[in-house]
Amino acid sequence: MPRITFQSLARKNEIGCNSYCLEIDSTRIVLDAGMHPKVEGKEAIPDFSKLKDLRVDAAIITHAHLDHSGCLPLLQREHPEAEIIMTEPTAALVEALLHNSVNVMQAKREEHNIKMYPLFVHGELDRQERTWSYRRVEQTFSIGEDHVFARFYDAGHILGSAGV
Repeated sequence: MPRITFQSLARKNEIGCNSYCLEIDSTRIVLDAGMHPKVEGKEAIPDFSKLKDLRVDAAIITHAHLDHSGCLPLLQREHPEAEIIMTEPTAALVEALLHNSVNVMQAKREEHNIKMYPLFVHGELDRQERTWSYRRVEQTFSIGEDHVFARFYDAGHILGSAGV
């Protein structure tokens, strides 16, 4: 029997900052890396410190809404070894939304004096986007050295959204 653990990376016990860590034996997968849409600053981002000093094999982004993808650049900064996996339509939307988020955070920094904004910048995003991997719906793929297998299913939520 495989050893399986599932942990929320959200700072509060509520929906809005969707990010979870799934461990199957020695394979560690982050499911989504969202930013809370109604909170500013540190409280809006997942508590990635729970992953400090741990290897992350992959991050799977289920869809482009910012509460599921808005902190992906922060996760990639802390875990550049992680394979970033999503559908190609999700990647196109995530790219546009994250670049727009940089602009919004820059404006919030000026208007509301939020010193930590922007959390990431356009150049960093441009470099990170080149590392993303795409999988098709209904295509089985493996993750990590233990060869954990996963498959995307059409979630019917927004363009490119997938259950896994």
